Amino acid sequence: MVIAIVVLLGYWLACFKWFEEREFALFARLVISVTLPCYMIFNFVSNSELRGLLNSGKGILVPFLSILASYVLALGLGKISGVPQKRFGVFRVTFAMSNTIFIGLPLTQVLFGEKALPYVFLYYFGNTTLFWTIGVWGIMSDTASQKMPFLSLDVLKRIFNPPLIAFFVGVGLMLIRAKLPSFALRSFEMVGNLTTPLALFCVGMNIRFMGFGKFVLDSSTLLALLGRFLFAPLLTWLFSIFLSVPEVMKDVFVVVAAMPVMMQSSVVAKFYEADFEYATSMVAYSTLLSIVVAPLVRIIIIYL
Repeated sequence: MVIAIVVLLGYWLACFKWFEEREFALFARLVISVTLPCYMIFNFVSNSELRGLLNSGKGILVPFLSILASYVLALGLGKISGVPQKRFGVFRVTFAMSNTIFIGLPLTQVLFGEKALPYVFLYYFGNTTLFWTIGVWGIMSDTASQKMPFLSLDVLKRIFNPPLIAFFVGVGLMLIRAKLPSFALRSFEMVGNLTTPLALFCVGMNIRFMGFGKFVLDSSTLLALLGRFLFAPLLTWLFSIFLSVPEVMKDVFVVVAAMPVMMQSSVVAKFYEADFEYATSMVAYSTLLSIVVAPLVRIIIIYL
C-alpha cells in the first residue's frame, strides 16, 4: 500500500498537469544519474554489514543464470505460441527481465529493510548487463530497419551507466574501509533519500502518459505476464536453492525477479521501430498487477 499510494500520487499529479513529460524525463534522469548513485555510495560506505556482500560470490551467478534461463524459456514458448516477429524480442525481454530499480528497490526496502540493498544491486548488475546485450539485440532483430553488432561501444556505454559505476565505486570504498567526511556522507544520504519517491513518481507518471487507449491484450501479453510473475521468480528460486545462497539473498532475488517489466523496454522498442504499443502495454499491465503480485510473492516465500 505504501508503494501504491505514492505511485497513485504521481499518476494523479500528472493527470492535473503538475507533472508533464519533461518532468518525467527529468525525474528519471535524476534517479539514474544522481540520486541512485549517491544512495549506493552512502550505503556501502556507512553500513559495515554490507561487507557480507563479499562473501556472496555465488550470489552473482543467480541473476545471470535465472534471467538467461527465463530468456531461453521465452524463446521456446514464443516459437510454440506463434508470437509475431515484430514483437518477439520485446516478448523475450518482458518475460525475462524486471524493473529492478524503479519498483524493485523501493519495494524490497519496504519488505526487508536496508539489508536488502546489496542483493538488489547484485540482481541489478545481472539484469542491466543482459538487457543491454541480448535484450536490446533481440529487440533490434524484430525489425530489419536497424542493425548493429551484438556488442558495440554504444552498448558498453549503456551497460556501464552511473548506477553501475557507483556500485563499483561503493564496493571499492568498502573494500579499503574508506571514511568519508561527515558532511560528505550526509550530503550523499540527503540526495540518495530522494531515490524512492522520485522513482515511484516516475512509475505513476509513466502509466498516465502511456494512456490506455492502445493497450494490447492478447495471448502473447498473457504469456509474457505469466513469465514475468511466475516463471522468472520460480527459476530464480530454483537457482538460489541449487547454489545454496543465504536465505535473505534468496528472498530478495525472488521478489525482484517478480517485479514489473523494465520501462526501458518500451523506449528501446520505440527507437528500433519494434512493437512499441505492445511494450508499453506490458509495462503498464505488469506495473499495475505488481501491486497485488508483490505481496503475494512475499507471503509465498515465507513458506518455501
